[in-house]
Amino acid sequence: MNASGFQTFRSADVDEAVELASRLLSYEHRVTPVRAGAPFAWEVSGFQLGSVRLARMSYGGRVDVEMRSHSDAYGISAPSTGLLSLRTGRREITATPEFAAVAGPNLESAISGFEQPDDRLTMVRIDRRTLERELGRIINAEVTGPIDFSPLLDLRTGRAAEWWQLVRVLYGSAGGPDGLAGNPLLSAHVAGLLMTGLLLATEHRFREALERDSAPVVPAVIRRAMDFIDENAGMPITVSDVAAAVGASARTLQRGFREHSGSSTLAYLARVRLENAHRELQRSSPEATTVAAIASRWGFSNLGRFAARYRTVYGALPGEALRQP
Repeated sequence: MNASGFQTFRSADVDEAVELASRLLSYEHRVTPVRAGAPFAWEVSGFQLGSVRLARMSYGGRVDVEMRSHSDAYGISAPSTGLLSLRTGRREITATPEFAAVAGPNLESAISGFEQPDDRLTMVRIDRRTLERELGRIINAEVTGPIDFSPLLDLRTGRAAEWWQLVRVLYGSAGGPDGLAGNPLLSAHVAGLLMTGLLLATEHRFREALERDSAPVVPAVIRRAMDFIDENAGMPITVSDVAAAVGASARTLQRGFREHSGSSTLAYLARVRLENAHRELQRSSPEATTVAAIASRWGFSNLGRFAARYRTVYGALPGEALRQP
């Protein structure tokens, strides 16, 4: 690992490659070499920019990759050469160096390809919660449910081409010993640039709202406050804590939140905590934890009020989410 956080892993063992890739890219998957006895030379390089991860992967020969359903990320990927066949849910598409595949959360997917030993797949993974919240801030509305991106992103011209060029430049920069991309002072800004650029470069159900000239710009201090709340929602923070963290008065925060998000600072904190509790309920099993434990972990001391609010937002009781297979 260098100063930018750039990491490279290599393995000739399939099981070890799967374990390392799962740890680095945060998804469960299975790799099957198509040609028995053929050389297997897996390599992955990548780095983290806040809520965005950039990586490049190769297998040294043709493989089939099956990825389990995940609810926490959006993924954009394109091969350096050749074709990759992808199945996401019931949809089958072909990714090429000119057309990147865009995968949303909650769907199982499979990839088949890597015909040549030097075929590489460039990938961008973006935390779902952060991207949806960023979109909501831009359009000044709450984003519920997946963004529903178009499955293919045309990288040949326009905004998409510029965005993919930015991805490639950042990847190359981070691989150097003093790359700017991975510098802690810039990483949050670069991650935001990648997220906003993707939202502007792709087709999705929020494009019309995104393109409106009247979409308000959230002041930097309110964005910083939202980021602080997002990162510390599991802690017993107060409005005063948020104000101190961003160098503003509590009154300024309250006014800013009401003007630019339509709610108070505390209401935004409660919403973030409820979203985190919802995700934990979906990931957990009743054998391992309880609704009360999860609610308490995210700052909800009154279980009845938590259940009522959860049902209002998600249309079900929290125990139903915990019991889902």
